[in-house]
Amino acid sequence: MKLHDLTKPLLPQFYFPQNWWLTTSLVVRTEGDPAAVAASVRDEIRAAAPDAAVEDVAPMADLLSQARSQARFTLVLMIGFGIFAVVLASVGLFGVISYAVSLRRVELGIRMALGATPVGIRRRVLAEGARLVAVAVVVGLVGAAFSARFLEGFLYGVEPIDLPTYAVVAGLLTVVALLACWVPASRATRVDPARALKAE
Repeated sequence: MKLHDLTKPLLPQFYFPQNWWLTTSLVVRTEGDPAAVAASVRDEIRAAAPDAAVEDVAPMADLLSQARSQARFTLVLMIGFGIFAVVLASVGLFGVISYAVSLRRVELGIRMALGATPVGIRRRVLAEGARLVAVAVVVGLVGAAFSARFLEGFLYGVEPIDLPTYAVVAGLLTVVALLACWVPASRATRVDPARALKAE
């Protein structure tokens, strides 16, 4: 049985006849609402042991919820920090990549002056960004999978390597990075090449 901690593995237990003057826990399987059976259970216990004090009568669902409260709090806290980290990473990634692409405005102006089309320039910038993002996503996924084993002790009923979560986060950051490449490249291709060169 699981004893004291639901996150620990099953432990072997011995059962002995219990003396009624000691503390005893009684589990009753019911059909329907457990609260409706509580009064009759109390009556049966008092009939069998008139001196026994009956207290802490609660449905098993409530007891399990209390036992999982610490794990639930840790999980909610980790989810909050995870969402904050993804938002912060998205904003930072967008800012850094869009700034790096905007610094290439003169280069893009020269390419357009030499005959490059706006569509070709946008494709080139996106291809370069996609290569960078692919390397970053692979490194990030390997790092996440490696660090997941250190978080395994904090998880209950959840696998440390959750492929759908990894896919969603990697996809979100990939979309953000590609948008960060596309937006400044689109702006640069809408500007007249001569004006872009004079501005520098």
